[in-house]
Amino acid sequence: MTIQFHYDGTVKVTYETEQERLEGEVESWYHANASSNERDYILQRLRDLRDNQLQSSDWTQNRDVVLSDDGTWQTYRQALRDLPTKLPDNAPFLVAQSDWPIEPGKGIWEDDKEFIKEFADPVGMGTTSWIGKRPNVISEASAISSNDVGVGSTVIELSDIEGITANEDYISNNGVDIIISKVGQDSVPRKIQSFTLDAAVGVGATIIPFTDPHGNYGKDGQRLVVGSNNISILSTGSTTLTLTSGLVSGISTTDTVETYSDHYDTISLGSTVQAAITSGDSIVIKKIKEEYYRQERPVLKDSIELSSNTVSAGSTFSFTINTWNATRPIWYQYTIGYDQDVSEMITSPVTGIVSTTPTSAGRNHAKVTTVVSVASSISEDIIGDVVIHAWYDGKENDISLPHLETKIGITTI
Repeated sequence: MTIQFHYDGTVKVTYETEQERLEGEVESWYHANASSNERDYILQRLRDLRDNQLQSSDWTQNRDVVLSDDGTWQTYRQALRDLPTKLPDNAPFLVAQSDWPIEPGKGIWEDDKEFIKEFADPVGMGTTSWIGKRPNVISEASAISSNDVGVGSTVIELSDIEGITANEDYISNNGVDIIISKVGQDSVPRKIQSFTLDAAVGVGATIIPFTDPHGNYGKDGQRLVVGSNNISILSTGSTTLTLTSGLVSGISTTDTVETYSDHYDTISLGSTVQAAITSGDSIVIKKIKEEYYRQERPVLKDSIELSSNTVSAGSTFSFTINTWNATRPIWYQYTIGYDQDVSEMITSPVTGIVSTTPTSAGRNHAKVTTVVSVASSISEDIIGDVVIHAWYDGKENDISLPHLETKIGITTI
């Protein structure tokens, strides 16, 4: 980003990348809104709404009232009380609908509160600036697993961990991207040797004898594992192993003794492996960076459609008004005939007011249908097309708002 200060006092900001531009727009939007006098006003409206919802649900805590979902109401009311500490730091401008508790039994936010934004986004900024954030894969590489990794594991040994960065890189496992939380910090055990002793050793012993001076029975820093024993090897002599602490349980001549070494060419995951990994498998390592992107701003759209293009005398037809991206009921006035006299053709009311109301299934699309009856007897000299006109209620003369219009042909047959 380049900032130029001119002699006339103007400032020109030049963005070198689209990411810089979007980030600048987010910052500009936030500063503009954070300094608005409307902030205190909307916060007070939020407080009033919260207080009213608590008051209107006080009856649920009356001990004369027995509710099957009493615990649900208590959780709802506590969530209302916790709002001052739970809302985003940038409230009220970034308060999304999902941030607000929903009354038990309703399932959706049913009131029309403009300050609670309808369109949520993962980082809580696109609801108002219409710029969001999403992960973007910058690069991919592969690494070879050095051990078998079962479902539920969180540590993987790799052939090479160079270039892997904790809390920035991810592995792809079973279609899921899992963040790498640590690199080279957690160990994975690898078995070195299995053997038996020529003589039993009792509890508390720190010296483990063996008779074969050429056997590879263990090295300093490795661990001796048998039964309930898992003890580090302090030193190795020609015929003995010295442990860092005494045996927890004795070792007989028939017990299998194993030595292990700890390997740190590992990655630790932020969540568990979803699908098993076999030693030698190639693992995809992704570098993922969050990027800004411009969201599609929902715009209220509407249309009008007919049940048929023509209708005969004595029949009925219907017209349907559709709306998209509505967050509240939209009211329309309509007239059949508009500037025509259709009293001899139409027996239904030729004017009216209807509304499209968003449903609980989603607020993207709503519609309302009106059925119209046609007179059973129409003289041939008045048949023809009838215009149906609709507009936002009370906005008939507002030329900035589009009107809806269609026409239907009426026949005597």
